[in-house]
Order: sequence, then structure tokens, then C-alpha cells
Amino acid sequence: MNKINILIASENPSKIEAVSLAFSKFYEDFDINGIAVPSNVPKQPVNQEIYQGAINRCHNLRKYALANNLKADYYVGVEAGITNLLGPWVNLNLVYIENDQGENSTGISQGYPFPEKYLDEIINDEFGKVMDKHYNLINSGQGKSVEYLFSKGNISRIDLVEDATILALTKFINKDIW
Repeated sequence: MNKINILIASENPSKIEAVSLAFSKFYEDFDINGIAVPSNVPKQPVNQEIYQGAINRCHNLRKYALANNLKADYYVGVEAGITNLLGPWVNLNLVYIENDQGENSTGISQGYPFPEKYLDEIINDEFGKVMDKHYNLINSGQGKSVEYLFSKGNISRIDLVEDATILALTKFINKDIW
């Protein structure tokens, strides 16, 4: 199989690592590059804005790639956000992938609850920044995510984005089913 090229709409090392881990389960030889592009949704996506942000990132990445003569087999947009569409408020990650032919697929991570006493503050700022402020994650010297803290070290943000990416890839790795 030929080497594949993956572009991810982020320069965040955790997102790049997570997407790389997911693709490595199905592809032996690939390059992955992160490029920061806008989501065109609020800093803190809520409900449908999560999906729209991931799509926007992917489409903005494709436009950037076209303008800069970059080619990829897969374009990946990752957006985290909060939702109460299924009941209580949870934080989750959504991965939207398009291949070079424009076919797309979406995967969503597990959602986890967070202290709703911070809801207004989160909506007006950003989930990660609010959690960092209240739980001193940035200055703890351990570089731990809130997911890691809340799950007592059992789940990281990398795990959540990796799982969402695997789920988004199911449509591409099982073309015979679709």
C-alpha cells in the first residue's frame, strides 16, 4: 500500500498524536501534518456548533491546502464542545474526516459530565480555560487534562480524540459496507 498523507486542522500536539494513533491502527505508512485554521464558531461550541466547527475546520483546511498546493488523502477536523442534547451537560470531542474524493464521516467521543456550577463561565469563555483556572491544570507541572483528572488517570483527551477518529474512520476502512 502507498504512503498516505493526512492533514489535520490543528497544531495542537495532543490532537495530532490522537489522530496519528487512530490512523496507525489501519494504515502502516503515513505522514501527518497539522495546520491551524479557524472553526468559524464561538470559542466554546455548544450543541450543533460542535459538528459545524469540525466541518468548518475541515473545509477551511481543504481551502488552505488548495491555496498552498498541498495534497492529502485525508483531511481531519476536530472540535470539542459541550452539549445537553441527550440530557445532562457533557463535554465531548467530534472528529469529521473527508477523503480526497470528498467522501466524509464523523465520529464522536464519549461524553463526560462536568461541574455544572461552571456552565455560564464555560459558555462565556472556553471549557479548557475554565477547568484550568479552577483545577490548576496548566500550572500543576504535570500537563494533565481535565479528563485525566476527572477519571482519576484512566482517560485522557488523547484517548477521547483517538476513539472519535477511529469511529470516523469506520466508513473509510469498511467501504464494502457503505
